[in-house]
Amino acid sequence: MSQFLEGLATKSSKYGIEEVMKALQNYEANVILVNDSVLSRPEVQRLLGEAENRSVKIEIINSMDEAGMQLAAFKDIACF
Repeated sequence: MSQFLEGLATKSSKYGIEEVMKALQNYEANVILVNDSVLSRPEVQRLLGEAENRSVKIEIINSMDEAGMQLAAFKDIACF
């Protein structure tokens, strides 16, 4: 989560399903952070499937933890 927050300053981090998908398609995503509370959403499943196909690391965050609460403020999904 700290690397994502640092990347916001340099605009290398993205958040929200649309921005993360764009970053993934443009090979700009190295790590995807996703809250466990949104894993059942079809659009999240598609994005994570694409990430797996591209060998992008996926980190599932507990939405009840501090990091999960921070991620919720960024639409529950982010990448850097």
